Amino acid sequence: MNLYLDADTAWRLCTRGITPAQAVERTHIDGDRQLATAALQIVSIIWSPPKPEAWGEF
Repeated sequence: MNLYLDADTAWRLCTRGITPAQAVERTHIDGDRQLATAALQIVSIIWSPPKPEAWGEF
């Protein structure tokens, strides 16, 4: 199975800027459609540590 989507679609999908259903419309699927649909359920957790100055004095 191959799933082709551009970087903008991938970013929006992973950060929930678009739904998996919207992503399907912007994606080329070659092969197992059920597997591709499952793959489009991806979500990313993006975290960045706080800056030391935000910690305050100990």
